[in-house]
Amino acid sequence: MGYGRAGFYGYDLLENVGSARGMRSADRILPEFQHVVVGDHVPISAVARLVFSAIEPQQYLIWIGESAESPSSFTWALYRVDETSTRLVSRIRWSHHWTQPGVLAFDVFTEFADHIAVRKILQGVKDRVERRVEPMAQQHVEFALYVVAFLGFLAAVGLILLRPLTWRDWLVGLGAGAAWLITWYAPVSIGIGAVLNTVVIWGLIRGRAKPLTT
Repeated sequence: MGYGRAGFYGYDLLENVGSARGMRSADRILPEFQHVVVGDHVPISAVARLVFSAIEPQQYLIWIGESAESPSSFTWALYRVDETSTRLVSRIRWSHHWTQPGVLAFDVFTEFADHIAVRKILQGVKDRVERRVEPMAQQHVEFALYVVAFLGFLAAVGLILLRPLTWRDWLVGLGAGAAWLITWYAPVSIGIGAVLNTVVIWGLIRGRAKPLTT
């Protein structure tokens, strides 16, 4: 795994943009990246990287950050379930940059959004083990739906804050928040998510068209 290597098997549009190996994550094992040792670097983007801290073949590997001031770790571990099944478990630990407001804002966003990316990565690994790879178009639609749900929620909050509060605005805000949470955290199918967010957009348009004096 890694930026410029096999990719992350998740949302390729976001995770592999600019990669010299192309946008698409690998759908097979790449032999040239199989001989890593503790201390080797793992690029996670064009500007950031982690370091292999511990490796136990067929059991676990741990990546850590290079900064002693803001320690972080990314653990991947395999647990045998039965004779034919193995569970892949991912755990992340990082420290917030309390003295760097710009970075802290990204930390807060990551707090809400990173589990979505990791969930997709784990699904991508599972798909490749089972010899199937999701079409990129489906990835793009799913990612766009997440963005629309979040922007719809922000727009609803703005509608409530900038206008005299009415029952309609309050219900639109409640619906937008519910659609965002369901779309991100349930998760639901693309079709159901699209219906939920279409209803929210319709409510926002109706609310936006209402005169400010009412």
